Amino acid sequence: MDHIKVVIGGSAEDMGHRFIERWKQAEAGDLTPAEPVLIFKDLKTFKNVISDQRVALLEALFKSGSARSIRALAKTLDRDYRRVHDDVRVLIDAGLIRQEDMTLWPAVREVRLSLSFASEDSGDRRAS
Repeated sequence: MDHIKVVIGGSAEDMGHRFIERWKQAEAGDLTPAEPVLIFKDLKTFKNVISDQRVALLEALFKSGSARSIRALAKTLDRDYRRVHDDVRVLIDAGLIRQEDMTLWPAVREVRLSLSFASEDSGDRRAS
């Protein structure tokens, strides 16, 4: 996978539109894999998953291409093994890191970020 789109905010309606568009493409015979999307409910949730320490971990993994183990990555980062282990688990669950046996790799080459300030019930509001 080359990239993953990260969406912060948005609505269930937005998600429904993405699903319907993909469904229509498939019905028309376009079976090209959809762009992978990682959706966070709000900025607070995003920041709970994508902390400064985890961004540094991702950067180190991208630079090296892989790490032979969590322990080796912790040593590279000069961080406590347990904290790095917890961060790796979160990033694997988010789909940003993959692990085979003990080796870690970036799951994507690029992360694209989209931030929406519209709430689910906001509709199209205009200043008067």
